[in-house]
Amino acid sequence: MSMGTETSPENPGAAAKAEPRRALAGAAMFSEPDWAEIAQALRLSRRELQVVRGVFEDRTESTMATDLGIARRTVHTYFERLYCRLGVTDRVQLVLRVMEEWIAVTTRPRARPAEMNQTNRLTW
Repeated sequence: MSMGTETSPENPGAAAKAEPRRALAGAAMFSEPDWAEIAQALRLSRRELQVVRGVFEDRTESTMATDLGIARRTVHTYFERLYCRLGVTDRVQLVLRVMEEWIAVTTRPRARPAEMNQTNRLTW
């Protein structure tokens, strides 16, 4: 009997351990359509969304400023406005608020064409 990591009746999870799981990290944890829906639901501007995504990538204000071609103070101002608008006080709360909105957006029932009236509004 081999002592390797083959799957066997004695060690059924060995193959899973041998294969590293690809974890989605940072902004990649959401798809582009998800980011668009989150931005719309939270009423974020394009630039505010870029700053939020920078938080998910664990970028500093200085790095974001360089990446976006704006001053570090401008990035800081975006943070202040985001915190105020979303009712949060730090980056952790910002991430949690975005995650909360993502859950709301992705669990909300989608409108089907048959449910739309002639003015393209949902009918209840």
